Amino acid sequence: MTTEKDDTDVLAVFAMFNELEEDSKARPREQTSPILAAGGWQSNAQLIEDVSRLYFREKDLVVDITYGRGKFWTDFEPPGLVKHDIRGDGVCWSKLPEESESVDVVVMDPPYVAMGGRKTSNLKGMLDEYGMTTTQSWNAREVHDAAVPGMAEAFRVLKPGGLFWYKCQDYISNHRYQPASHWAVTDCLAMGFIVEDRFDLVLAPRPQPFGRNQEHARRNISHLLVFRKPTKKRKS
Repeated sequence: MTTEKDDTDVLAVFAMFNELEEDSKARPREQTSPILAAGGWQSNAQLIEDVSRLYFREKDLVVDITYGRGKFWTDFEPPGLVKHDIRGDGVCWSKLPEESESVDVVVMDPPYVAMGGRKTSNLKGMLDEYGMTTTQSWNAREVHDAAVPGMAEAFRVLKPGGLFWYKCQDYISNHRYQPASHWAVTDCLAMGFIVEDRFDLVLAPRPQPFGRNQEHARRNISHLLVFRKPTKKRKS
């Protein structure tokens, strides 16, 4: 049971936190606490801010090839962020305008939920946002495969030692577990990337749909994978 004093203390803590957050925007970002591999970040933006503390340098050129509405960058936006989006500047991830080996960080958050045979309006809207036709049903593997050219372009434009941040999520489709994060790791390794890190965003669990028997664990976690392009080997 909380008291009026408890409520006042909580409000004071939130006020102090907000003041610190505003102040931090004017100061150089510092790592003040350990950054965990898995956590209950309240949004992708909070996750990205923490990832940036580890994997962003002040002079890095960052290119977001699926910028959308910019929700990744509401807490922290790197100076000079390049914002590509098929429905924004018309740039498709399969053909980036950047020169080869010219970028420090590439960020990609492609669609990773299959429509299958379900009539789910929000999935149709998601595919439309990425320029993927909704006149057909996309199975899980097809949705992932559509993002592979973006991975290859990320590898091309990254400088040696550059980083690729890739957002994905494993999920259940057609009564089967779809290991999208495994597919991403497998494909990126085949391209020559090195796995650098992985962050797991723990989501608020959604209720089991009414009338459906539960067959698998509810997927309340998404992943941000960090890959590194190898540095060039020195000639002997």
